[in-house]
Amino acid sequence: MAFPYPLITLEEHFLAKPAQDFYKANDTTHPDDNRGSPITPKLLDVGKTRLDSMKDSHVSIQVISHASNLLPLDLATSEKIYNELHDHIISHPKQFRELATLPMKYPEDASKKLHRCVKKLQFLGALIDNNCEERFYDDPCF
Repeated sequence: MAFPYPLITLEEHFLAKPAQDFYKANDTTHPDDNRGSPITPKLLDVGKTRLDSMKDSHVSIQVISHASNLLPLDLATSEKIYNELHDHIISHPKQFRELATLPMKYPEDASKKLHRCVKKLQFLGALIDNNCEERFYDDPCF
């Protein structure tokens, strides 16, 4: 017997190529980009592999956001990530929804990015890490 209600998973992550490039340009590797790790190809895939896994697990909808970042992303990289995720989502709108991961190092710009993501790209909202560069959001810099 199938579960009678749709299963919706939250905070499902993916790893975007622009984030990998950003980390490489900063002489480091994204923490989820571990060569040889079985998880990395799954994070990079927002298509058939993920859809097959969802079907096998009886998941109806995944709410996807970008994997956490140890380096604060710049605005251009954040924008590329949103656009990449949006392109994946519009290919499978019944299975995928999205949350923005905001560039909180730049609070004013993060607000504008959130507005664009929700109003134009139809994201559900945002996922915000609990700190930025080891500063909590009640720090005066924010």
